[in-house]
Amino acid sequence: MTIHQSKGLEFPVVCVPTLWRGPSQFRREVMYQDPATGLRTFDIANNAKWPTASEAKQRKALANRETLGENLRLLYVALTRAEHGTLLWWSRTEGSDMTGLAHVLFAREQGEIDADRFSEYGARLPDDADALGRSETGFSTFMDLLRADLAAAVRDAARGRADPEQMRFIAARPLDAWGEVWQGLTRLQDETEHLNLDTRQALIEGLGLLSGKMR
Repeated sequence: MTIHQSKGLEFPVVCVPTLWRGPSQFRREVMYQDPATGLRTFDIANNAKWPTASEAKQRKALANRETLGENLRLLYVALTRAEHGTLLWWSRTEGSDMTGLAHVLFAREQGEIDADRFSEYGARLPDDADALGRSETGFSTFMDLLRADLAAAVRDAARGRADPEQMRFIAARPLDAWGEVWQGLTRLQDETEHLNLDTRQALIEGLGLLSGKMR
């Protein structure tokens, strides 16, 4: 399912594996809204340095900023589809600094989005060691939230207070079976953190526990 097709829908857990890719529009035609005239503009000169290299660069920057804005809107849709947790993939590749995901993840100071860094053309990406540290922290946070949401849904269902979305999720298996799932998620998190196992594989196994495809 594409992100566009998911608008208005919700899912227990959402996986977003490809938003680290740089938008293809950054490398193709130059289209933008001219700030002087307010008109949509297609630059037929494209990569030609016309009438000057500086003006051509400005037109390309306008087009790239519009593409980034669209990428951020898609990211917003993707990040607001999950009822319990969202699993994101990140990879440092050519063009990944121009994505909305890079700006949301890394244009920050002490954990808060910094307006000046967020407005920059390309996000300042961390080095590999720093990115790995953030990834490991993110795994623990994701698993903590996942188990907390699961426990809350089971508790509310047992008390007859679950909302329709919780009931749709919980109805996938007998109520008492969710206790085993919660224990499995806890065990998986403990093993991964204490034995320094692959967090990506652990997340896949965790989602398998939720969906019933247990190892």
